[in-house]
Amino acid sequence: MIISITGTPGSGKTTFGKVLAGKLGFPFVSGGEMRGILAKKLGTDINGLNKLGESGDTDTQVDKELVKLVRGNDYVVDSYVGAYLFPEAFKVFVDADLDERARRKLKAKYSDESYDNIEQAKKAISSRVASDVMRYEKHYKFNPYETRHYDLILDSTHTSPEELAEAVLRAVQEKPLKKAGKSRNSSL
Repeated sequence: MIISITGTPGSGKTTFGKVLAGKLGFPFVSGGEMRGILAKKLGTDINGLNKLGESGDTDTQVDKELVKLVRGNDYVVDSYVGAYLFPEAFKVFVDADLDERARRKLKAKYSDESYDNIEQAKKAISSRVASDVMRYEKHYKFNPYETRHYDLILDSTHTSPEELAEAVLRAVQEKPLKKAGKSRNSSL
């Protein structure tokens, strides 16, 4: 079984994904962490990599590696295009109030992200979403922020990662899942 997680920047999807993977005993993989490794190799940060991806292609090479790793296996996958890459997955979208997401970003200790105030963090979140939409529409004709792609929509504003994981476990038990196998785009 593959569980694909995505959501808005700062919603806590990676933290929650790791908790869920632990509860299921599944490996966890993050497309964002894979992109971070690529960014370092190219001598930039994730924001620089995203800018490069707007005019070129920094996304599909990571996505191809992600598909190779996950295809046919049990995984919890944190990826903006996981719902596209793994149509057989149980697909989860995580959101939170924008002010809360900005507060989380402000408190977080990312090496490539630091903000002086909430408004600066909100602006960075909006820029990130716009870049994501542009890049994924260009490569896949897919908008990861359209919630119609997902089996379960969660709000993490006042919900812990553990509570989110429990909600997914309940939902997975209620919905018959397709077997892991080939992704929609078998050329990946």
